[in-house]
Amino acid sequence: MILILGIILFLLMVIIGDERGISSAFTLIGNMIILIIYVYLVIAGVNVYLMTLVCTAGFTALTLFAQNGVNKKTVAAFISVVTVMVILMFVCVVIIYNGKLGGFSELDMYEEDAAFLNHEININSYELMTAVVLFGLLGAIMDTALSIATAQFEVYQNNNELTNKELIKSGWNIGNDILGTTVNTLLFACLGESLFLMLLFFRYEYSIVDLINSKAFVQELLIIAVSNIGCISVIPLSSVITAKMLVRKRIN
Repeated sequence: MILILGIILFLLMVIIGDERGISSAFTLIGNMIILIIYVYLVIAGVNVYLMTLVCTAGFTALTLFAQNGVNKKTVAAFISVVTVMVILMFVCVVIIYNGKLGGFSELDMYEEDAAFLNHEININSYELMTAVVLFGLLGAIMDTALSIATAQFEVYQNNNELTNKELIKSGWNIGNDILGTTVNTLLFACLGESLFLMLLFFRYEYSIVDLINSKAFVQELLIIAVSNIGCISVIPLSSVITAKMLVRKRIN
């Protein structure tokens, strides 16, 4: 069944997307290969934080450059995404370690299968939780950064006399327009993934106090919060970097 769905997805991408669809399909395959290599290296004992950053840069480069080419727009978006991901990694490390949010939640321990799992996997659960959060928000941040860079580039193409300040303002205005839909997209995606978790909360008759102190709830809330922080942070950063690259090109 999975193979059939994969074939249908590939055919639709080729038929509807034409050449861009083909490049998107191969980009997807490339990202899956990078993820498999990441898993094997982490299992082999390579530092999770280092591999997460390298893997994040690999995902971003392959997705942006393979599908859209190497140009001012994609380079600006790439720099913005990598910068935001590095900052968010430090934020996640602090929150996850202080909140002790790695590993099994209390709901996982209710499952009978948990008793038969080997806990000695020799991988820090806090580091894995950081990787989960960062990988979960990467797609939305890339989309936001590239949208702003592309729009700014089009504005500049139609009026290349704009100053650096005017281009940055244009990027901020574009970011404000897409911010609402981006935040809600992330919210609905996380809610969809957490629907079963919400049903379990009702099933176990959690009170408000129990919910706030629930490790499972806080883990999901962390993903939503950090994802939105990342998408908001990349707006001004992408606006500034794209504007400076475009204006510097004109000056040169």
